[in-house]
Amino acid sequence: MASYKMMQKTKDLWIPLIIILVTALAVYTVPSNSYPLVYFRWIIGAIFTLVLHGYTLADALFSEKIDTLIEKLMSGFAFSALIIGLLGYLLNALPCGISLSSVFISLSLVTISSILIKIFRKKHHSITPKMEKLFASPQQLQKSHWIILALIITFGTIVKTIPFMKVNALLDLDPNNHYMKVNAILENGRIPNFDQLSLAPQGTSSTYTITPLGFEFLIVTLEFMTQAPLVKLMGILPAIYGVLTMLAMFFLSLEATKSVNASLFATFFTAFSVSWLLIYGVTMNPLAENIGLFLFPLALLHLTRYIKNKQRHDMLYTGVLFGTMFYIHLFTVFYYALTLLGYVAFSFLIKGKTKIIFKAIIGIFGIGICIAIPIIFQIAPLSVQQGNVYSKTASIMAFASGSYLTLVPQDIPKILSLPISNLAIVALWLIVGIVAVKIAWKVLHKNYEEHESLLLPASYCFTLFLASIAPIFEPLRNILANVPFSATFFYAHRLVPYLTLALYILIAIAIINYILPVAKKFNSTLRLKNKNIPANYLTIFVITTLVGAPFLATSIAHTNELASWPTTQDYTAFFDWVKQNTSAHDIFIVNSWDMSIWLRAIGKRPTVFSHVHQDLVALDAEKRMRFHAVIFNEGANLYGETIRLLKEYNVSYVVVTSKPVYLDVINNKWVFSIQNLNSYIKKMDSKYYFEKVYYEEDRIWVYKVNL
Repeated sequence: MASYKMMQKTKDLWIPLIIILVTALAVYTVPSNSYPLVYFRWIIGAIFTLVLHGYTLADALFSEKIDTLIEKLMSGFAFSALIIGLLGYLLNALPCGISLSSVFISLSLVTISSILIKIFRKKHHSITPKMEKLFASPQQLQKSHWIILALIITFGTIVKTIPFMKVNALLDLDPNNHYMKVNAILENGRIPNFDQLSLAPQGTSSTYTITPLGFEFLIVTLEFMTQAPLVKLMGILPAIYGVLTMLAMFFLSLEATKSVNASLFATFFTAFSVSWLLIYGVTMNPLAENIGLFLFPLALLHLTRYIKNKQRHDMLYTGVLFGTMFYIHLFTVFYYALTLLGYVAFSFLIKGKTKIIFKAIIGIFGIGICIAIPIIFQIAPLSVQQGNVYSKTASIMAFASGSYLTLVPQDIPKILSLPISNLAIVALWLIVGIVAVKIAWKVLHKNYEEHESLLLPASYCFTLFLASIAPIFEPLRNILANVPFSATFFYAHRLVPYLTLALYILIAIAIINYILPVAKKFNSTLRLKNKNIPANYLTIFVITTLVGAPFLATSIAHTNELASWPTTQDYTAFFDWVKQNTSAHDIFIVNSWDMSIWLRAIGKRPTVFSHVHQDLVALDAEKRMRFHAVIFNEGANLYGETIRLLKEYNVSYVVVTSKPVYLDVINNKWVFSIQNLNSYIKKMDSKYYFEKVYYEEDRIWVYKVNL
């Protein structure tokens, strides 16, 4: 019995050491093709990479402050992202570089150091060992609530993994861009240097910019530790961070609303939101923002706790998470900073809270920036110039006719995932407005004790909503277009996931406080199959079904649709032809920007332009976009300009796909279709400077440029 108690007291010390030893055994002795033993390596390698070192560090620093295992695990995932981000840049600067051994030894040393820190703190600060509970169990939480939460998370994750189960390829542009960077780091053991000349026509497919690489380091580390197929490894990450986002949303909603039912509703909406409107939903679309979207509500949760309890560790924790965002995605940094500033502005409604909120924001900014110093120095030299070009390019793209990048009124039904009548949508928005007005009214009349925690989600929602609609006003847009980094405003599709989370909290409040109470007015009973059922229960069931069913139906339909999207697998024969018949320095121009990045990632060939970040910051981005319009527009007869640009960019091959995606800057509209494909191809065939060298009927045509 004594030995068992001793083991329990020291479990946080010896369990991580055992995991390190087992991971070392798996990594260095289990080959990647040793089935089924390799599955064990995948699991232990993922635990070691994604959570272990972050968990031990969080446990060492905040052991006496975090009471539950589930919150420690969330902290482990968050802190692991920071540690790997920092180590990636550190190892890149050392002679050893980024390799399996350097990464494994470094992370093991971090874990062991965290254990020693905890031992030291226990010795000198008398920290009493305690048994953590798996879940927090405030008085209002019951076992049934945890069961419902588990079901929501489980089924939400299953729905989101439909593309992962059906498609063995990465969707969209950005995942393939990550894939390129990861492969380059794995092959070279170094971060590729930023090269202003890396874009075509200089003749290289590997284009990089000074952006945070923490996400890529995470994938590189996972690949070292697991040796799992890289595409599948990347594809499962959104599901993992999706679960964490749901948990963070539940705890944030519970802290803000004090209502378990409202928190479950907010988690449900998060679980079944769709596509870009909640980016982790695309399980085959791994993005750095998948992690950023998890960090966002987790950081707001601890900020809320700091405002409530004034415990310094919550400010420190939030500052660390803010610093982590710098290593993951700068859009997340910008939107979180904007949210904090909006919270300060709204805090003037509560005179007694302004000082503490302002102090919290200053502390968070200070801690976060100190942690982010390595990455800030990395991106600073070229950031202003790039940011300015980026803003101008973003303005052109975001406000072309038919753009999906901006937030306009007709997008609201998509954000809410409610494919029902406009009347119901308007009604729901009115209810959300009523909630906001009531909160403000009670705050202004000093009756804010019960409602002050709602000020954060209300200001969070309102601030990001204003940011998303600001560029719609043309005079303001013209100003923003010349301000570095204002692309974060223009690309509202990037902002929408964060705004969506805020909306879900307010909608949950509206349902619980203003819709479901209607059910209490029905005091009669209904008799069904010899049973008396209270009418209010039936009313609650009907209301919950009407609200929840559209989310569920839309999510299932959308993930099925995503699984049917064209992928690189559909063009395997084309990529094989490219590798066998063209040179690594042959430059391509393609009428599909998706295919442009696929050619770089899979075909290893340079292309003129695509709407990934490194192309958007090219100094001649607008000219490159015009090149697409000149050469691919159905009605364009600009032969002189076409030939001049073909020569200027040294293009060797022109590729036409049956599903184009590019911006026609001549007519200020996006092109997503070809009206008459046969006529279009005949016209391309007739051009004397094009020679058709490859085609797949009704899919893709390749022309060699002869000038």
